[in-house]
Amino acid sequence: MQIFDEIRARGVEDVLFISMDGVSGLEEGARSIFKDVVVQRCIVHLIRNSIKYIPSKDYKAYTAQLKKVYGAPGLKAAGAEFERFKQAWAKYPGQ
Repeated sequence: MQIFDEIRARGVEDVLFISMDGVSGLEEGARSIFKDVVVQRCIVHLIRNSIKYIPSKDYKAYTAQLKKVYGAPGLKAAGAEFERFKQAWAKYPGQ
């Protein structure tokens, strides 16, 4: 919360969007100072957290297919890629 207090003290009146790594308390601190902030977990951190469930020999194939979801040109295409991704990697826990 101290971080966001300092940001406010420097003259920032509102923050609309924050991408963060999920450090405990950070989201709550942001929301307590900037009520309407939209918080999203950083994609890099989401991918890193999901890789811990995948054997190292499969990292390349896993991340290549995951990039297709994040790199899709639109919501419909991303949904289709995500369905393919889920089918391919459903054998691992946490997916």
